[in-house]
Amino acid sequence: MNALVKSYRWNRQLDSGQITISDIAKQEGRARTYVSRIVNLMMLAPDIISSILTGTQPATMHLKDLTANLPIKWEDQRLFLLL
Repeated sequence: MNALVKSYRWNRQLDSGQITISDIAKQEGRARTYVSRIVNLMMLAPDIISSILTGTQPATMHLKDLTANLPIKWEDQRLFLLL
């Protein structure tokens, strides 16, 4: 859930044009690749986001699954995550 919150917050900052991924990485003490992967969580299917926020996601779902080569199409995301 924390990663989703970061994703939304960082996305708002990026959309404002006042900050870059490199800036966020420096502020957070993280690698640019980490920040990019977290920002990409915004592209998760709405039902996947909802399940995470309500705590009803499968126990086998981990952040590494959501940030490692996750497909863009929502249907493919569900298949990839076995939902």
